[in-house]
Amino acid sequence: MTSPESPLKQLGIQAEAGKPEAQYQFGICLWEGIGISSNRENALEWITLAAGQGYTPAQAWLGSLYLSWREEEQARFWFEKAALQGDPRAMYYLSLIYIQGNIFGADPMLAFEWLKKSAENGFAEAMGRLGIMYCLGHGTGKDHQAAMQWFQKAALKGDHNAQMLLATAYLTGSGVPQDETSAIYWFDQVRQTCTDNKAFLIMADTILEGTLMPCCRVSSYVLLSIHGTLFPEIKVDMSTLIGTMSNEQLSQAKFIVKSILTDNKEPYHPIQ
Repeated sequence: MTSPESPLKQLGIQAEAGKPEAQYQFGICLWEGIGISSNRENALEWITLAAGQGYTPAQAWLGSLYLSWREEEQARFWFEKAALQGDPRAMYYLSLIYIQGNIFGADPMLAFEWLKKSAENGFAEAMGRLGIMYCLGHGTGKDHQAAMQWFQKAALKGDHNAQMLLATAYLTGSGVPQDETSAIYWFDQVRQTCTDNKAFLIMADTILEGTLMPCCRVSSYVLLSIHGTLFPEIKVDMSTLIGTMSNEQLSQAKFIVKSILTDNKEPYHPIQ
């Protein structure tokens, strides 16, 4: 009696037969060295074959790979294919390419369109960034009400950027009525659930321990900077505060603001 073939061997046979899902999964096994010696050159060939047959996860994976390699032309090519097939993550990363415009030039309107599609398809990070676009009027008209609605949706999905923005909005009365209870709630959500961003925890702890009266210069800078960035029509004078801050405090504060207002995450698949 012959022994059954291993799942990996069966996967290889299906990949050889031209099945795109098997090609993608076999490629991932080769890339990660799962049950087989890692061979990234062959892995890339298999995953590209799957992507060429229109397999969306493979297309999105390739987009993310090329983005991590800073090859934005290839990244855009594959993200666009996946986005056109309804992948909300691909839509999101495609929008970032058009926001940053490193190679093709920034296109705020196209970035907004893809970002909105991603948000409408339930991708939390896109929801939060869409709120920022509405606040700043990038690619669309300014709409503070729409911005707060998207911050709220993203925050409820656990997006820490959106939670920080919403907490700050309630604390400063930016775009919403000033509401200390709501501010406390969202800062506390960050403190309880955010484990991957020390800057956010510093901010939340500082505000909460100061009973929402900014008890250090760093948190004061962050609050005023976000307030002034998202609502530039409201003049914020920070010169006096900056004059009292050490270089270390100012550097830390700027880092926190950048963490909240910009996306600096690596592409979303596990490439080592």
